Amino acid sequence: MAQELVFLKEIQSLSKNIESNAEQAVNQLVKCLSDHPAFIMDNEPTINLLNSVAAVLESGLAQTETGCLKEALWHYWLNIFHHQKLDIFFFGNEEHAGYFYQYLDKSALGNFYFIKCTLTEPVSAAAFHQQLTESQRPVIIYDHDAANILTLPEVNAALLIADFQEVMFNKAAPFSYNEDTFIAYLQEKHLRLINKDPATLIVGNSYCYHAFPQKNLRSAVNLAMHSMDLKQAQAMIAHYTERGNVKEIVIMFGMFDLFYELAKTRAEENIRVVHILSHYNQLNNIIPHHKTRQPIVDRTACEWAAEIIPFQMNVPALNNIHQKLECAETLAKCHDFWEQRKEDAAFLDESEAPVSSAARAKLHSKNYKYKLSQQANMRLLLEIAEQTKKSGITVHYVIPPFPAAYREHMHQGMLQENRAFLDSLCGDGFVLHDLSAHQDFDRIDFLDGDHINYTGALKIIQVLENAGVTL
Repeated sequence: MAQELVFLKEIQSLSKNIESNAEQAVNQLVKCLSDHPAFIMDNEPTINLLNSVAAVLESGLAQTETGCLKEALWHYWLNIFHHQKLDIFFFGNEEHAGYFYQYLDKSALGNFYFIKCTLTEPVSAAAFHQQLTESQRPVIIYDHDAANILTLPEVNAALLIADFQEVMFNKAAPFSYNEDTFIAYLQEKHLRLINKDPATLIVGNSYCYHAFPQKNLRSAVNLAMHSMDLKQAQAMIAHYTERGNVKEIVIMFGMFDLFYELAKTRAEENIRVVHILSHYNQLNNIIPHHKTRQPIVDRTACEWAAEIIPFQMNVPALNNIHQKLECAETLAKCHDFWEQRKEDAAFLDESEAPVSSAARAKLHSKNYKYKLSQQANMRLLLEIAEQTKKSGITVHYVIPPFPAAYREHMHQGMLQENRAFLDSLCGDGFVLHDLSAHQDFDRIDFLDGDHINYTGALKIIQVLENAGVTL
């Protein structure tokens, strides 16, 4: 293994483990730096690291100083990365490798290795092990169908191992050039928000999409999209509140969304949404990775990869799509088409409705196992609450109405944890509106087992306006 790679991996390991055994980690760090004087540079990250080591030793390994040292280590590690070229090892299918490669800034790239790997055609370590161990800065990107490489011990030689779709979403880099009409639909909403300066921004997923028809909103714009998650909502909120015109924010998500992350999805209909939002984000400079204030020590491998991999967005196919979105007539037609679809939605008959509700609830309850997603989303909501409080913006978090059969079949632990966390945020400009069991909604207000229809949407708007929400 290359000497520089050995050093970087040791620093990476110490960054992860320093809080579990601070004394041992500090001693190892001092020895590591002494053994590699070439990496003691005259720059701010290195000086901060050395000062942090001294502060920890002087404090007798105090916890606060140890935390500062951990952060300084990550900044130091990141700085070394930025000074040299990376070697990218891409595992997966050739089409996705091509998308990824065309976004890379070749002037800042070392080597790019493509290793074909699918669920039915696994790869052996012999196909990449020599190049991986000879690389100074190897980073592995794996496609959906190549996740089986994670079982190979040889991949642990890489400095980072990251999921292709998550990195692309974090960088707002589409890996499809389909001209989906929902891109134009969202872009019309964006221009409406920018040009008309409404008092209220509405964000959320499909529950929110159906709950707030635009023609029934006087002082708000609904930027919700199917399958949107809290990370995308946070990025939108951070972006649009920078202008200082938004006074209220309505966030609507269901009971399972605290345990859900869009970028981790494998469902085909959700991957479509990844493309839609990636185009929209790139066009409007809403880069999820740049918008979050996630502490450096809490970042995931995919967030680190988004930070260090050199991207450039001058891609002809991408530019062509974005140029077409400059046509106001096209945007208006797409917007009106999808808004009319909301209004035309009917409802299920009496025998179908409870069956659909139960099936949807059981499907959503499966997300309860995703505890890391829960932790990530809790941090995002805390960030939203803190950000909006400083800006004097009121947040209205809305849990939409649900049929009784849906509520009865949801995982009770999920419901309790979701509600307990939201309750903990209430106060100082964060208001919870729990409509999940609201008595004014019945079967004819739902288009399926859990989504509100146009009749139900009008009721939601009325309930929230009566509660003082500006819509």
